[in-house]
Amino acid sequence: MFDPAEIKERRLQDEDRVIAQRDRPERHQLANSTLSDNPVIAPDTIFPDPELAAGYAFNKISTRTQYIFCGMHEDNTYPPMTSYDYNEYVPARRRTDLFVVYRNAIARALGFMFVHHLEVPYLWHYKRDAFSILEDSGRSGVQFLDRDELWKLYELGIRFRAIYERSNHSTNIWEKIKARKEGSELNDAEKYLEDKLLKSICLMSIEAAAEGGDWLEYHYGGEIRRIKEEETVDEVVKKLPAKAGQDDLRAGPIMKLVKVSSLLVAPRT
Repeated sequence: MFDPAEIKERRLQDEDRVIAQRDRPERHQLANSTLSDNPVIAPDTIFPDPELAAGYAFNKISTRTQYIFCGMHEDNTYPPMTSYDYNEYVPARRRTDLFVVYRNAIARALGFMFVHHLEVPYLWHYKRDAFSILEDSGRSGVQFLDRDELWKLYELGIRFRAIYERSNHSTNIWEKIKARKEGSELNDAEKYLEDKLLKSICLMSIEAAAEGGDWLEYHYGGEIRRIKEEETVDEVVKKLPAKAGQDDLRAGPIMKLVKVSSLLVAPRT
């Protein structure tokens, strides 16, 4: 038998067993540090489509990828010139012709990280060919993502998942409001919300994702409060125990024991 403090120190509690049984890295399962004394289990959230996440991350990874594959920045500005290589400075070659392949490589990397739960060091050592291509009959190649850029992409993937969840929450609220409108036609402001704000603008940043919720709260604040009240009442009703009938109570096992005991102690005449 172990002392409760020793059980906690050895990480043998029920929460630790749940983490050990899952075939996923521990830091993917916790919302806080794996070294914390009070680990918080992260909810199992489905990562959005990696293609959608790649559309958010492709131009935010590094100056190198922006310059070479995305056509950003002025010509002959990467790598930046210094006084030491002034006479030997050779700017990187732009490869905007590989933009589609580059974006597909990003989507593939995000799928490895957040769908298959593979670590960045594993990807860099064993899946590096998934983020590169060979050219000139194998005599040269193009590396789309290096190790540091994979770590940056991992950070962007975490950020986009939070953006998507917040935007998706606003979308779900709007669908409930629209269902209560009983098929009435949308006005111009509602079309803007549905076609642009929720589908594109809200996916740009966490601040932009909040705009969808703010727009709904401003225009449909009362409706949202009524929906939440109704959902709260429905949840309470579901949790209420079913009321048994009088016949069911008398036919239960407890009542049978009462009848038997009453016969045993009945006075003799």
